[in-house]
Amino acid sequence: MVVFLFQKKARNVKGAWEYIKFITSEERQYADLSKEGYLPSIKSIYEDPKVKEKFPYLELVAKQLTYPQAQWERTLRKEAELFDIFNNKTVKLAITGQKSVEDALREAEELYLKILGA
Repeated sequence: MVVFLFQKKARNVKGAWEYIKFITSEERQYADLSKEGYLPSIKSIYEDPKVKEKFPYLELVAKQLTYPQAQWERTLRKEAELFDIFNNKTVKLAITGQKSVEDALREAEELYLKILGA
């Protein structure tokens, strides 16, 4: 995602808007896709038969873009949960002597497998 900002009291507000219109235009986004591989933000580009032929992988990308949450966000959340289990719920208990190492690792494994869906 890209966000364009400019100050309300900028000297050239009209020019800033013209730039935003240009950079987000269908023509520019197609050029950026063709030359740089940047993903377009305009749905019609993904539906264009010429684009589908030249970039067949975009059909899958377009489907993924319909999901409200990026995969990396879900991955980061899982990683954070796993980190928390390891550092706060199991290993810490073994280090402080509140659980045996074996019990802590067994519990960590059970929790990891539950989070990972295994």
